[in-house]
Amino acid sequence: MTDVFEKRLKNKSGKGIDGVDSILFYKNIESNCDNLIKKIASNNYRYTPYLEILKSKGRGREPRVISKPALRDKLVLSVLKDILHNTFPNSVSKKLPNVIIRDIVKTISKNEDKEVYFLKIDIKTFFDSICRDLLLNNIKTKVSSDSLFLLLRRAIYNKTVPIDYRKKDSSKYRREKGVPQGLAISNVLSSIYLMNFDDFFYDKGIYYVRYVDDILIISEKNDIDYLHGEVDRLMGELSLETHSDEKIDKGKITNSFDFLGYCIEYPKVKVRKATEERFIASLAALFTDMKHNAIWREKNSNGLTMDQLKTAFIFKLNEKITGAISDDKRYGWVFYFLEINDFSLLYKIDFIIRDLFKRLKVFDFTPPSELKSLVKSYFEAKNSPYSGYIHNYNIYNTNEEKLSYLIKMGYIVEKSNKSYTPEQIDKLFNQVKGKSLVNLEADLGSMS
Repeated sequence: MTDVFEKRLKNKSGKGIDGVDSILFYKNIESNCDNLIKKIASNNYRYTPYLEILKSKGRGREPRVISKPALRDKLVLSVLKDILHNTFPNSVSKKLPNVIIRDIVKTISKNEDKEVYFLKIDIKTFFDSICRDLLLNNIKTKVSSDSLFLLLRRAIYNKTVPIDYRKKDSSKYRREKGVPQGLAISNVLSSIYLMNFDDFFYDKGIYYVRYVDDILIISEKNDIDYLHGEVDRLMGELSLETHSDEKIDKGKITNSFDFLGYCIEYPKVKVRKATEERFIASLAALFTDMKHNAIWREKNSNGLTMDQLKTAFIFKLNEKITGAISDDKRYGWVFYFLEINDFSLLYKIDFIIRDLFKRLKVFDFTPPSELKSLVKSYFEAKNSPYSGYIHNYNIYNTNEEKLSYLIKMGYIVEKSNKSYTPEQIDKLFNQVKGKSLVNLEADLGSMS
């Protein structure tokens, strides 16, 4: 358990509802882990209520409720994830969205001259609708340990509460169905719930893919209506519903359809219009913030100059354009959409970004030479992501390098009298990095 913490949580920022962060937990790591193990072994481990985080899904849509566990629970859930992955290997999502899109395009290419159709369906309020008894029955098929089963059951039934939650209101937050979103085990639990559903369609000898709650089937025209009926029948047995008919898409595979944020108009592969607009809006928001708040920040930052604010702005904008690399993961808009082959959008957004500088007096209404390009970012991400063009957080190894980054980004004022310990620098760096990576993922929004 100590090894898991060192590898996955030691450098993570953020706190659960109990306020404990990784630095505080790590000070007594051995005794903390020993206590967890003893409580688990005696079946006395109880989760702290998850902290409710509301994530916008766009105008006019109910926000998604994310459950944020306390740090010690995050550690336990991380270990449980490994156990579930090993126990249910077929329920582990192995393909990233861009790889799925690549497979879809290959399937269309092989069948474009045939009477082959697609069926695209998404599950309505998937995580919130999962029947816990059915899920636990599926888990029981391969989990024989009573203590492990109890730990999983308690994680599923644990309540999610707002920051101002009071214990006397506990009953208000109990729910009888659903799996909390945002836990280390959330996705694998949802796949375990649908494992028999998935197997049914895999065994049909058709092209079938499900990415969380988005389903795509490609089959002969004569079978599509039958397969649609089977989806509805099996969903009913699982107490799930698909979205209404107007949100279901079916047709010849050479017709245009959206999937996982992409728009496939074979042979063209593009970005879905709503996703394109969301990304452009997020870029424009950066410029609006700089236009209206730069002078105020200079006056109230206790030492930051306008040149430093401009440097931080360009760095943040460039990261939004190029995406970023951290550990063995790649983040951002460009990496997600590596399968597009219609590059007109990239040129269009590059033009929009340069045009947005006409709003900024502090840049003399002109894009600076350090500004990066979405077109170049795409080809760098595709062919040489480690060339240095794309921001790589793995290059910050020493405290001096992390301090330099924090100064560049304006989080630490270089000429300030305040001193920072190595632990404080490390913690702040990880907080800033974590926030930046979350913001890059937010550019993608909901892909359904």
